[in-house]
Amino acid sequence: VVDVGGHTVDVAVIDPGGTINPLSLKSTRTGILKMTTDFERYIRSNNSTYFQDTGNLDIKRIEDALISENYKFGKMKIDCSQEARSVKNALVNEIVDVINQAGSAANFDNILLTGGGPVLIYPELLNAYQRIDFLMAEPNRDIMKFANAFGGAKIASLLRRMGYWQ
Repeated sequence: VVDVGGHTVDVAVIDPGGTINPLSLKSTRTGILKMTTDFERYIRSNNSTYFQDTGNLDIKRIEDALISENYKFGKMKIDCSQEARSVKNALVNEIVDVINQAGSAANFDNILLTGGGPVLIYPELLNAYQRIDFLMAEPNRDIMKFANAFGGAKIASLLRRMGYWQ
């Protein structure tokens, strides 16, 4: 299980019997909020004439821009592919590091993604780990903030089906 949250990325390895390996519990102090903050800073810096008289950018617009690599600014679309790729790849690299600390993806059959962040970086994660099946606890951006609860429910359901939990 990889939980990509606002401030941290947490990993826990759960074996097929439902046992969590305590040595696999790893965490890093980075997350989606750092990525979106860095993105806003980069896009403002690289397009300062457009953003000189603006306040904070709306998080939904930032998320849309991270996915589409275009920031919609009124009637304009600002190409932000370089900024988006830079911040997404930086976060994915940190996720790869924490997964490797937890035991390396070569030891995992599947990785369940929880938290509010995976939907924003899913293609980059697939590219980083092409041989791993990723399952998103919640792929819908509108309710992704509840992905931890959905992920927990899916784990519980899986353990029940396997007969390890009543």
